[in-house]
Amino acid sequence: MIGEKIILKKPMFYTRDSHYPAGMVDGAQIPQYFGDMIIELMMRAAGCRGRIRRYKTVDFTFPVYIGDVVEYQAWIESRDGCSFEVHFEAYVVQTMTDEFKLRHKFGITRPETKKDLGYEGPMLCDPPIHCGAAIAIVEVRPEEYRGPQDVAFSN
Repeated sequence: MIGEKIILKKPMFYTRDSHYPAGMVDGAQIPQYFGDMIIELMMRAAGCRGRIRRYKTVDFTFPVYIGDVVEYQAWIESRDGCSFEVHFEAYVVQTMTDEFKLRHKFGITRPETKKDLGYEGPMLCDPPIHCGAAIAIVEVRPEEYRGPQDVAFSN
């Protein structure tokens, strides 16, 4: 790994995040936030914004629902000149109780949640639920490259 892992937490609280039955969030939301993380990584590692050339892999491993909080992680795995291999992972770290989902007509419950908790609201996922991963090739134009702006990315 080059530099440090960066982390972003994003709540999926809005109906605009979903257009599937039962409040399931559109899977395209996950790579969208991966793309946002590239800006910070490349500013730290190259002093400019990078551009995704391609995704080598994209995996959706578990559905995300309205009310979930997703933690996105990104790090640079390797570098070849002005080309960077960036790895991403996404985890559901907080969800809503089954009572909340049923009351708001989400309809689908998860096996990881416990019924009859006696309240309706958020609960932590312990352990977090892995919901997505990707590997991207990110390029920086040589004329824009200014070098690492964060000492942790100097190696």
